Amino acid sequence: MSGEIKVLKISPTTGSDVTMGDSGDTFTFPVGTTVVNSGDASGFGSNSPAWHVGINSATQTIPDAAQTIVELDDVKFNSGFTWDTVNYKGVPGTAGKYVISCFADLDPNVNGGGWVYLYKNTTSVAFWGFNDAAAIHYLDNVGGTTILDLNTTDYVQMKVYIDHSVSGTIRQYDATQCVTYMSGFKLMGV
Repeated sequence: MSGEIKVLKISPTTGSDVTMGDSGDTFTFPVGTTVVNSGDASGFGSNSPAWHVGINSATQTIPDAAQTIVELDDVKFNSGFTWDTVNYKGVPGTAGKYVISCFADLDPNVNGGGWVYLYKNTTSVAFWGFNDAAAIHYLDNVGGTTILDLNTTDYVQMKVYIDHSVSGTIRQYDATQCVTYMSGFKLMGV
């Protein structure tokens, strides 16, 4: 049976719930239509798991010429993501495509280079950096964003590398404006 119903409003006969269709049905909104939600929406998916973590101390010392795990132990927010503040790594718990950003405020103290690495499990999957042979940059905010496929048990971790003749630091800036951090969220619909 097919047909068309033209109405201005659908209301339940009793109670407050209206069910549209059955499990497995598809409702199509043609191009040019607008769906307005003036209440709460549920069951439409979310960008969860999502997280934002930074360093809790004012600075972290980074030894010369050694990849070092960033001590991300200040969880700014966490929705459905497990962040380990002792080993400084996170596990999504939900498989999918994730947008992940890593940034570090590097201070090599002298000329040199600095790089930020994103690790998936034990493998570097993205990195961003600079090489400052002219000694013009002493504070550089280095990082970027990428998209990764993660399964339920993969973990992500951030490392930095500063190449110069002495140890350098990465900075927190302050408790509300974290400039060394990792954040991410799960993409919906892909």
